[in-house]
Amino acid sequence: MFFKSSSVVSEDEQNEMVFYAALEIDFYRMLGLAALETVLFFFVLAVGLKVVRRFWFHKKLPSTNDVLSGVLLSNFGKLLVIPAIIWGQSHSAIYMWLTRIFLLTSNVQAFKVICSCSHLAALTFILCVYTVQYGGMHVIQIIDWT
Repeated sequence: MFFKSSSVVSEDEQNEMVFYAALEIDFYRMLGLAALETVLFFFVLAVGLKVVRRFWFHKKLPSTNDVLSGVLLSNFGKLLVIPAIIWGQSHSAIYMWLTRIFLLTSNVQAFKVICSCSHLAALTFILCVYTVQYGGMHVIQIIDWT
């Protein structure tokens, strides 16, 4: 016969389909974790701003929306991950650390400019937000693995 029946699939094709399905599921899992990480970052940032606004009486802070918008714009450095994936550097620790340092410095600079505070105050606040975010993501990944 010149054509195969659609119900007959070779074992190699089945293994290939399972492999691609596993890759796709892993991709969506990583996408979900990255989205959760971003939501957690902005949630902790907003809660931290509310706490600072409550206890920091001598200086008026800008609105939460202005700060979140500025920090969101400074987070576009995460797009540096795309060349890492294209160039096959996604498992390079140096490249990932450079991306994280770039994000940290851009977030600190955005927070400093928007809130008109010192570099030390902005660095302390953003580092606290990152610490809580990474702690939360660590807990989520432990729950995900069990």
